[in-house]
Amino acid sequence: MLGLHPALKWAAMIPVNFLSIFRQKNLQAADQAMGEGPFHVHFRPGVDFCVCGNGAFSAIRGEMYVRDVYLGNGLLTIEDGDTVVDLGANIGNLTNLALAHGSSVRVNSVEPGLILNDSYKKSISLNDGFIERTQLVRASVGKMGAIQSSMLDVKQYKGAEWISEDELVSSTQLSKIDFLKCDIEGGEFDLLHSSSKMLQMTRKIAIEIHQSAGDVDGFIEMLVAQGFELKSIQREPDGSATVLGTRS
Repeated sequence: MLGLHPALKWAAMIPVNFLSIFRQKNLQAADQAMGEGPFHVHFRPGVDFCVCGNGAFSAIRGEMYVRDVYLGNGLLTIEDGDTVVDLGANIGNLTNLALAHGSSVRVNSVEPGLILNDSYKKSISLNDGFIERTQLVRASVGKMGAIQSSMLDVKQYKGAEWISEDELVSSTQLSKIDFLKCDIEGGEFDLLHSSSKMLQMTRKIAIEIHQSAGDVDGFIEMLVAQGFELKSIQREPDGSATVLGTRS
């Protein structure tokens, strides 16, 4: 994935940061000690790219690349020519991964965080020809729940628009979504439903469904009713779930 040298360096960071790791009960301290990169990622043959930014190494080691949460180790695919929508793009880790699947892949990304937007642009720009195939919308979409309300007073989220599904579809000129990734902290319940335009034009979906914002099982049943064949349902201890699905 990263090569021997970065792997050995990261392993060396574990004993150096042992106290923080013990207190936090995770390996984030070792990840942070690796810095912001850039890091070269070899995802699979023919899918290579670079990433950078605060938290980039955690994404490599964690859900995005090593665990491959959003593609499920081949359960879902991104093909050259696909239109991808990355809701909750953060620093662009999924966007980079998608763009690396072909020179004709295009990604529409949505992320309200100002600092995250800057990191996104830096990370995507590490790769030749990537930034020209993206459109980044600084906004929030979906339901404004407790998490979204608390973000309004955070400096990096101030000034971000709150847009409707229609406004997002119009501003990005979406007519199809070959692959939809969604992690918007509970906003999915209001945005994606049985009459959602975006859901109706989606072929493949990788979505985090947050228990704190609604009925997870009801949402999953809605996806099935909309014709999605569920390839994977990964349950979290708090009741949330990450669901991968596809349809003709």
